[in-house]
Amino acid sequence: MTSDTNSGKKPILIVEDLAANRELFSLQLQQFGLASQSVRNGREAIELLEADPDAFSMILMDLQMPVMDG
Repeated sequence: MTSDTNSGKKPILIVEDLAANRELFSLQLQQFGLASQSVRNGREAIELLEADPDAFSMILMDLQMPVMDG
């Protein structure tokens, strides 16, 4: 999920395996006027960061996830 509330600033990357938590974090960040993008595991996060290391201002990552955790 991506939110474009914070135009011109880098989004925050949410790395969380549970869809409900990804949605909740995204909505909370929107309330602060912050854009976000989310992925389901650490491997997906690494792929995004390898493609563009400067794409995100911050990463919020769960510590225990399938595939690759925080």
